[in-house]
Amino acid sequence: MKNKLRKVVMGFFVLVFISVFSLPLLVEAASTSYSFTMDNRVVDGSVTGKYHKLSSGNAYLTGSQYVYSTDSGYAKNPLSIGYELRNKTTRNSFGSFFKAVPSRSSAYPTKISKTKFSKSVGGGTNYYLIIWKGSNDGNNVKGSGTVSN
Repeated sequence: MKNKLRKVVMGFFVLVFISVFSLPLLVEAASTSYSFTMDNRVVDGSVTGKYHKLSSGNAYLTGSQYVYSTDSGYAKNPLSIGYELRNKTTRNSFGSFFKAVPSRSSAYPTKISKTKFSKSVGGGTNYYLIIWKGSNDGNNVKGSGTVSN
């Protein structure tokens, strides 16, 4: 009887141990990729139909951007690029930030490290990015990365 009870208790602890360490594997963070080519001054995910599925909680953006060509007649340095995350249904903003773009002479694209938006999202598939510049500076920009949480 003691031996049987010991096996039941030991089995219970093994089950709890396995459950605790496998739980993080079951709770997977949402992550979707984005890419854009900006030849003017705005790329709107709601217009291009690119929506992101996110879990509830903080939303982050990582990626890179670079000037791939410059229109003739423009000699100034590229303007910073703004990124904003919005909800499709309500159009509510979850925050925005600006990231500088290196000139074409730079050998490397600008990296966007894990940047947090200012508000937490509620979860779902209805989030999109608006990527913009203050004006058309003649610098055409490409970029890509991940929206995650």
